[in-house]
Amino acid sequence: IDEAITADQNHNIAHEAIDVADHQFPFESELAVDIFGRALADAKTAEIIPLQLGVSPAEWGPEGYPESETVKVGKRNVELTLPFPIWWPRAVAWAQGLELLSKIQAVENGDIVLP
Repeated sequence: IDEAITADQNHNIAHEAIDVADHQFPFESELAVDIFGRALADAKTAEIIPLQLGVSPAEWGPEGYPESETVKVGKRNVELTLPFPIWWPRAVAWAQGLELLSKIQAVENGDIVLP
């Protein structure tokens, strides 16, 4: 399936690869890194699906999870297929990581005070 999707979308890529942008470490301490890793593993094991990030079934309309999305490529709109078994688990993993990252950073910044 991955090869078929790659072949289907390959004609949309007409540029040379660019270098990866510089990035900063997202946490202020190794403790935060450890907490993130353990919390993410726990979220995956417990199958927690974050809300307000578009990945929870409660947030979808009666049509369910969107199986395609239109993306602007140059001057044209291209419809990309998003097969549920491929994209949804990845979207959930991204949402879990984003939610935990945001909360841990908020604690480190003092925006959230723990008891």
